[in-house]
Amino acid sequence: MIVGVQGHEAPDGIEWAGKLEPPKMNREDARKLFCDFSGDPAHASDHRLDGLIADVDYIPHTVKLLAGAARGFPDIEQLQSLWYEKRIAMFPGPDGHSRGKSAGRLRFRDPLP
Repeated sequence: MIVGVQGHEAPDGIEWAGKLEPPKMNREDARKLFCDFSGDPAHASDHRLDGLIADVDYIPHTVKLLAGAARGFPDIEQLQSLWYEKRIAMFPGPDGHSRGKSAGRLRFRDPLP
């Protein structure tokens, strides 16, 4: 079984075989992804962009999540403040509610008959 988990800590209660770190982008590709996905080319000239994408280690999925969140802000300053305050909790989980400080607990169901 392969499980995708956001964050640096695996959920408790399961003996995990190992982990794979997602590949990182280079700074220029991460900047381009952010600006393309945010829909605002002006973000490229914001001096705070480099610090924000470096803070998430240039991981494509997280850069894309931040870029999507940037659509609701007039500039990166407010997004950066929210990111420093809430981290992953600023992104809604699959049910549309906040993830809190972690992605939650794993739940297993019986396989289909």
